Amino acid sequence: MRLFTFATAVGMLLSGCGDPATTTADADAATDTDAAGDGGADDGDADVPDVTDVPDVTDVTLARPDFGWDPAAPGPHGVGHRLISATWDAGELGGPRTVTVSVWYPTDDTSGVATAYRDGSIADPKVFRGAALAPPAAGDTYPLDLLSHDSGSYAGASRALIVHLASHGWVVAAPDHAGDLAGDPDGRATADYALRTGDLSATLDALATLPEGDPLRGHLDTSRVVASGHGFGGYAALALGGATYDLEQIGFACADHGGPGATPAGGCPDAAIARFALGARDERVAAVIAMAPTERELFSNAGVSDLDVPTLLLTGADDAVAPNETVGDLLWVAVPGPAVRVDLVGGCHQSFARGGCEALLDGDGDHVVTTYALAFARRELLGDDTVEALLTAAEPVSSKAVVSFKVPPAHPYAARLGDCLGESRPMLVERGLPFGEVAVGEARGWFLLDFASTLSSIDPTGFVGGTPAPLDGYENLFADFTWFGGWGQVWLTVFPHRTVGAIHEAGVLGTDFLALNVYALDYSAGRVFRADGAGCDELTLRAAGLKPLTTEGWYSSDWTTLPGGRANVPTVPIAVGEARTIAQLDSGFEDGVVPNAVNINDAMFEAIAAAGVTLERDFERDLLLTTCVGGVSEPAYGYRLPPGEAVVLVGEDGGAVARWEDAAIFLKRAPAAAAVCGGIGTWDTPGAQIGASLLNARGFVLIDPFRARIWWPAAAVAE
Repeated sequence: MRLFTFATAVGMLLSGCGDPATTTADADAATDTDAAGDGGADDGDADVPDVTDVPDVTDVTLARPDFGWDPAAPGPHGVGHRLISATWDAGELGGPRTVTVSVWYPTDDTSGVATAYRDGSIADPKVFRGAALAPPAAGDTYPLDLLSHDSGSYAGASRALIVHLASHGWVVAAPDHAGDLAGDPDGRATADYALRTGDLSATLDALATLPEGDPLRGHLDTSRVVASGHGFGGYAALALGGATYDLEQIGFACADHGGPGATPAGGCPDAAIARFALGARDERVAAVIAMAPTERELFSNAGVSDLDVPTLLLTGADDAVAPNETVGDLLWVAVPGPAVRVDLVGGCHQSFARGGCEALLDGDGDHVVTTYALAFARRELLGDDTVEALLTAAEPVSSKAVVSFKVPPAHPYAARLGDCLGESRPMLVERGLPFGEVAVGEARGWFLLDFASTLSSIDPTGFVGGTPAPLDGYENLFADFTWFGGWGQVWLTVFPHRTVGAIHEAGVLGTDFLALNVYALDYSAGRVFRADGAGCDELTLRAAGLKPLTTEGWYSSDWTTLPGGRANVPTVPIAVGEARTIAQLDSGFEDGVVPNAVNINDAMFEAIAAAGVTLERDFERDLLLTTCVGGVSEPAYGYRLPPGEAVVLVGEDGGAVARWEDAAIFLKRAPAAAAVCGGIGTWDTPGAQIGASLLNARGFVLIDPFRARIWWPAAAVAE
C-alpha cells in the first residue's frame, strides 16, 4: 500500500537575491590573460622552482586583529606567488615523483614583478612574484587551503578563489599534477587517480618540512587544512576527506573497459588497485570544498557517505561535464552533514576556474564561489560563527546562488547503541522519504524503504550502470539481487516509479523483505541498520533513550501468525483525546507539503467525535492521494485539531512517548475502485496512518518484527 500526495514537497533548497554593489567583478578580479611578455616571458619556473621567488623574511609574530573581514569583499592584502617542489615515492606507479607546487600568500606589497603560469604563457599582473610575506592576521600561523586543479588544467586555473583567499590572509598551495596538465595528451590512466591524491598529501608533507630560513617555516598550519578541488581535483579533495572507493565498481570498470578513465594503454595496475583499497584519507584535511567534482561513480553513494569532514559542494546548473542530474544532485543526497551546497544558476564547468560560461557572467560566478568558499573555510578552520547566516541561506549573497545545507546528526542513537544494531548502509532521505541502495547485477538504484507496502516492486529505468531485466520466460523474476548481501532470485512487481527530488525511484522494498530483520532508520545520520537476529536487547535500547511502542498482532517476522487478512505493516498506538486506535507507520507517505500529517478513516473520525473532540474543517488542505490502481485517486479531507488537543503516541506504560498539537488530520475515504489496495480507508474499525515527517521529526526509529515493538526516541510531551 503506497499513498502519496499530489503536491511536491517543499525542500530545504533556498535561493536569495543579491546586491550588485557587492560583486567583485572588477579589473582586479579579471580572468587569466594570455601574455607574450610583461612578467610572463622571463618566468621559466613551471618545471623547476626558482629560489629567487622566495619572499623576504618578515616579522611574522606581528598579529593583526582577526580574519573577520567581509567574506564577500576583497581582503586587505595583495597577493604574492612563489614555487616549491614536492617529491614522493609512487612505488610501482612510477617510482620517485616530483611535482611543482604554486604557493600564494598575503602580501602588503603594492607593486612588483607580475607572475605567470604554464611556462609563462598566462600572465597574472595583479599577483606579484616573490613578494614580501605579510604577517598573519591572528596569532603566528596562516590557515592553509590545499587546491587541486581539474584534469588537463594547471595549478592557477581557479584564480578568483586563490586571490580571494590569499587577500584575506590565507595561504593557498596547489601542485601542477604532472601528466594531467594542459597540453598533455588526452586520456586519463587508472594510475592517475592514485597519483593525484598522492601529489596532494606530498604537498602537505613538503609544506610541513620547509627548510631553515624559509619565511613560512613554522608559521603554516599543516595539521588542519581545507582541501579544495575543481572537477577531477574535486574528486581528489573528496578522497582526502574520507570518501571511500567502490572496489566492486572499479573492478567492473577494469574488466569492462580497462579501468576508470583508462586510456587504451592504461589498464588497471595492481599497485593502483592496492591504493584504492587503502583509501586516500589524509587526517590533516579538516574540511573539503568540492567544485563541480567528477568521478562520482568511483566512490558510489556509499563511499561518498563515508566522508568524515564538513563539506562544501559547489555545482553549476548548466554544467555539461558534471551534470547535476547524474553527479551534483546524487553527490548532495549522499554527502553527510554538516554540509553546504551552492548551485550556480547558469553555471557551467568552468565557472570554478577559467570562466567563459554562456549563461553566467564571470564576475557573478566568481562572487558566489569566493564568498561561500571563504565563509565555509573560516567557519570550519577558524571557528568563525559570524558567517553562519551565509551558510544557512538566512543572509542571501546573490540571486545566482541556490543554497541548501545539512546539519550534523542531532540524535546520535546509533553511536549509543553500537554493534547490536548490526550492519549499516547509506540511507538517502529525500523529501522526508528514506531510500536504500540496491543492486541487481551490476546495476544500482535507490529503493524506497516503505514499511506500509507489503509487496516490493522495481522500475528498471531508475538504475545506473545497467538496466535490470527479468529472467528469460518471466516478467517479474530478477536474479543477482543485492541488499545487505545477496538474495539470489527475487520476485518484484514491475511498473514505472516516480522521481523524488534528485532520486529516480528504482523500486520499493516492502515488508516482504523488511519484516525478515530488525531495521533501524537513522534519519539524522543518513544510515539504515539491519540486525541479523534479535539485535539490541531491551535494556540497551532503553539506556540509549528509546521507548517501546507495541505492534503486537500487526507486524511480525512471520506474517502467517497475524489474524487472517491483516496486512503485515508496523503500527503504533495513538490517541486523540479519549479516542484510541492504532496508526500504521508509513515511511513512504510523503507529507512535506503539509507536515505532521495523520490520516484517519471514517470509523476513527466518529470515535474522535464521540470522545467529545470536534475537529475543525480546513478546506484548503484537501488532497487527492494516488492509489495502487492507475488513474484512481483517493480523496483526503483536511481538518485541524482544536486548541488544547493533540495526537499522542501511547507507550507500553500508557504514557505519552510523543505528542503533536500541530498534527494535520486528513479523513481518507477509499473509492470502491481502489478497495483492492487495502489501507485504513477500507476498514470498518478505527484506523490511522502516520506520515514520513513524523518519523523524521525525532531522527531515529527502530522496528523489531520479532518482539513486535517499535522503539521511538523519548521526548518531552510538549514537543
